[in-house]
Amino acid sequence: KAMESHLKERSFPVSLLHHFVDTQDYFVKPIPRDSNNILFVGYLHPSKGVDVLLRAFSLVAGKVSSAVLEIVGDGPEGPKLKEICRSLNLSGRVRFLGALQEKEIKMLYQRAAAVALPSAVMENSPLVIYEAMASARPVVASNIGGIPDLVSDGESGFLFTPGDAEELSSKLMVLLKDKERAERMGLAGRRLAESSYSPKAHLKRYLELVMSLVFNKNPGDKESLEL
Repeated sequence: KAMESHLKERSFPVSLLHHFVDTQDYFVKPIPRDSNNILFVGYLHPSKGVDVLLRAFSLVAGKVSSAVLEIVGDGPEGPKLKEICRSLNLSGRVRFLGALQEKEIKMLYQRAAAVALPSAVMENSPLVIYEAMASARPVVASNIGGIPDLVSDGESGFLFTPGDAEELSSKLMVLLKDKERAERMGLAGRRLAESSYSPKAHLKRYLELVMSLVFNKNPGDKESLEL
């Protein structure tokens, strides 16, 4: 919605169409009560704010002895982030797993208590949020760009001020301390993924948009497609 608003302000004719996720491809299991794993999945680039996540995790690690941060992905900032880990004495608590296969990432979602997305720029519609919701895991993400359109603060996860490591750490601590709440939030995200971001919902909206262009029909008309 942020991108839609941005373009409309500049007189571009646009319509909103979210990504989709096939929830049938993702497991739904309870959050392990002994899990204090935090998961990041993404490109290791300054725009992703992983340095902020590391500073936040250092605060979490000082309070939760079993907390672990798993980082999936690679990129140009990898060496710098590893150096930050060493400077914060986190080398044994942060796991840089590199690029993994989809099947492996799905398993990591299942052993995580929370998924972190500390973006520093106005991301449009990050796929990792859809994947986390499909996996029934709560997301703690930057309140920027299109992210607030996907993460319902206090319901399916938490939003925090971009760049604020202390606020990020406090939101992560809430989920690590209260696994039942984390699980409720994760399931709320799963229900949202099933109802609003399914392949069927995406296809229906896409075909409505095609009809509006080709046949000059409004998406809300009675003649809109029923799938």
